[in-house]
Amino acid sequence: MYVFFSAIFAAIAFMILKLKLPSRLKAYQAPKYAFGFIFVYLAAMSFGTGAIAYNDSGKCTHIRTALGTEHAQCELGWYFKGWGETTSYPHFITLVNDTGSEVHNSYVEKDYIVRMRDNWAARVSQTTRFKLPLNKEKFLALAQTYNSPMALSQGILRPAIDASLDHVASGLSMDDYYLNHKRNEFRKKFFQTLKNGFEKTKTAAEADPERGIGRMKKEADIKTERQYISHHYSTFGIQASLIELHHFRPDSDYTAQLKERKAASMKRTLMIEKRMSEEQELRLAKARQQITVTNKSTEALVEQARITAIAEAKLKVAVMEIKAELEQVASDIKIAALRLKRAKIEAEASRVEAQTKAYVDKAISSASTPLDKRLNAYVETNRIWAKTLADRRSFMPASSTSQDGGELQEVNALMDHIATGALKATETDSKR
Repeated sequence: MYVFFSAIFAAIAFMILKLKLPSRLKAYQAPKYAFGFIFVYLAAMSFGTGAIAYNDSGKCTHIRTALGTEHAQCELGWYFKGWGETTSYPHFITLVNDTGSEVHNSYVEKDYIVRMRDNWAARVSQTTRFKLPLNKEKFLALAQTYNSPMALSQGILRPAIDASLDHVASGLSMDDYYLNHKRNEFRKKFFQTLKNGFEKTKTAAEADPERGIGRMKKEADIKTERQYISHHYSTFGIQASLIELHHFRPDSDYTAQLKERKAASMKRTLMIEKRMSEEQELRLAKARQQITVTNKSTEALVEQARITAIAEAKLKVAVMEIKAELEQVASDIKIAALRLKRAKIEAEASRVEAQTKAYVDKAISSASTPLDKRLNAYVETNRIWAKTLADRRSFMPASSTSQDGGELQEVNALMDHIATGALKATETDSKR
């Protein structure tokens, strides 16, 4: 096409430049050359535009020259077009499902409807971005199979998205998504399925050497290997670089049913809570009654303990008073006994003194000399007193000997006084 136009422009330019104007039109010679050069320029531009072109950033171009060759240009810059046809592919193709978007084309469509395991339907909105290969061989294979980005997106990319959504939805129920908290699992499985392919579970059993060849091992020993069936776009080197799941809108009937179930569940929960509250109030009333009974019992026990303590205290006081009275009586008895002993001693001392005087008088009267009278009187007095003291100790208890030391001293002093008086009386008689 570019060569055809170049040939036409060149022919027109040649005709204009070769045209000979008559002498009366010599004034139009300059415009003739101007028009001729313009067509020459158009012919050159048309020829050059068909020969070379410019590849912009973020694109790969599939080139098919007029010479019957084809190649790819993914680098930024000029390339040889060869008066052929070119098709540009972006490095990234983004496919969107969004009902709320105002633009709908081959790249943006409405929400995709999936069917869950329990046969409920839902609308899913998503955004997926695919990265095309920059390797020229893989890109040429891709461009030869799908001659435009729209054919590529509608041929293998969009079906891969739809199939991945259907595959994930068939494994989960609507209750799993909303009630069993598996929303993140849905997103995760969608990402893995779209990126790696459909998961295929294969169980391989190994031979058990203990049981011999040909016998299978126990079920616990079976190994599970995960394999994936890749999407068709992966054979061309296309990669899913961005996968986003935006909205999951269930069927209106399920939403209404879910509201009814939530209302029923809420009502049941309120009834359970009310019953639990009533039971708790009943238990609280019983506890309060038990506390009241316990408090009354405690008060009775405290009053009984107080009465018992008072009685025990009174008993102790009475016992102490009786003990004090007994001690006082015992002390009075001891004092009376001591007084009786003292009276006996005093009586004995009076009797001894009388006997002493009689003996002294007898000794004085029987003595031949005054000195003999005095010595006899003194010796007789001491003998009588010694006998009296011995007789006194014989009827006194042993414990009273140490206690009546003062009385003994009094007796000794009294004895000395009597003896001294007797001696003085003897001396007086002798002088006479």
